[in-house]
Amino acid sequence: MLVSHGHYDHLDVATLSRLAAKFAPRVITPLGNDVTMREADSAIKAEAFDWHDRVELGNGLAGNIGADPALVGARPVRPQQGTMGEFCAGDPCRKTLHRLRFRLRRRRAFPSRCRSARPVRLAILPIGAYEPRWFMRDQHMNPEDAVKALADCGAQAALAHHHGTFQLTDEAIEAPVIALGEALDAANVSREKFAVLKPGRVVEI
Repeated sequence: MLVSHGHYDHLDVATLSRLAAKFAPRVITPLGNDVTMREADSAIKAEAFDWHDRVELGNGLAGNIGADPALVGARPVRPQQGTMGEFCAGDPCRKTLHRLRFRLRRRRAFPSRCRSARPVRLAILPIGAYEPRWFMRDQHMNPEDAVKALADCGAQAALAHHHGTFQLTDEAIEAPVIALGEALDAANVSREKFAVLKPGRVVEI
């Protein structure tokens, strides 16, 4: 499991405790979040990593899990073999949409790929908790921002996260999914390229 940062809607210790009791998964997270988890439940198998640390995930998959600070964690994951990787954003805000920011992240995570123009395979991008916009624009992306982020980071496909679980902000809980479809249509991007998953659904990449 990847726990991107310490906000309660990401690092939900009650849920982590239930998962630990039933499945005992490895939990990969930025430094500091592991302390919070262990203090809440010592059964949570939290492993914390600092900026640009590398971690072996198994089955030929390895970290360059570059963790941003614990509050806004964003991480690239790349296979030990092959030519593509994944990028998971935690809670990036509208300011991070600047093309240079995303391209710099991509260069740090996948320098060889950037030199040869090989794409990132998958981006996991947030689409929810964005209203009222005057207040939340510096905290969270909205679906239109997420579609721009998909283009900026150069990923072949995206999965949506940060929606549909907690009622955090003013928009209706189902609004982000509807707005994402509208934003994709407006940008002439296929809805299949930016998928929205139901809880428990498995997607093979």
